[in-house]
Amino acid sequence: MTDTKWWNSTEDLLTTKIELGIKDDSDNIILTDYGDKANRKIDNLVFSLLDEIPTTDSDNITEDLKQAALLDVAKRYKIKIKSFEAAKQYESDFKDIIQSVQNRAAATPTDRSRIVAVSKDYDTEDDPLFSQTIR
Repeated sequence: MTDTKWWNSTEDLLTTKIELGIKDDSDNIILTDYGDKANRKIDNLVFSLLDEIPTTDSDNITEDLKQAALLDVAKRYKIKIKSFEAAKQYESDFKDIIQSVQNRAAATPTDRSRIVAVSKDYDTEDDPLFSQTIR
């Protein structure tokens, strides 16, 4: 089991409540439970990919996954209050972020080194020119 906290109740609870327009504290426990479920869901979706993500992109990926967790919590809450159209939109946005993370992890960095041409002296006139060799 991983300790990853894409959605952290102490930090993200207020942000989630603002997103959902919740003014009181009566749903804090349920939102925290949804956050724990979102963390597990995201870990299951991206755990095997995390080692493949370049370190230069890891901060962006972390922020994206935190946003995905917030969207998953919001989706679950919208389903609870029977706001299914809003839940569909949150789910769509969640899937877009996860797909983006998966695409970035699957992308292989290209070698950006320059090709260097090396010229050689010919020993005899019988040697074929480079452009005449069969490949």
